[in-house]
Amino acid sequence: MASYTPDMLIRDVLVSEEGVRAVFENHGLGCAHCMAAEMETLRSVATMHDISVEVLLADLNALDTKRGRAGSDG
Repeated sequence: MASYTPDMLIRDVLVSEEGVRAVFENHGLGCAHCMAAEMETLRSVATMHDISVEVLLADLNALDTKRGRAGSDG
């Protein structure tokens, strides 16, 4: 998966890779169960829920780093 960006739709992020739902849940976001996921972006959901979009993006992008490391170990 390419790096996550603030303008990505939540619905696209949710289906992008394993572990994304856990990141949302860790930030107190129930995006997987919200109809707004169809039209909201990472930036807009972070703003609505008063969380840092930079921290959210860092956590999401860390998933890709962990997967890359796991793939290179085996």
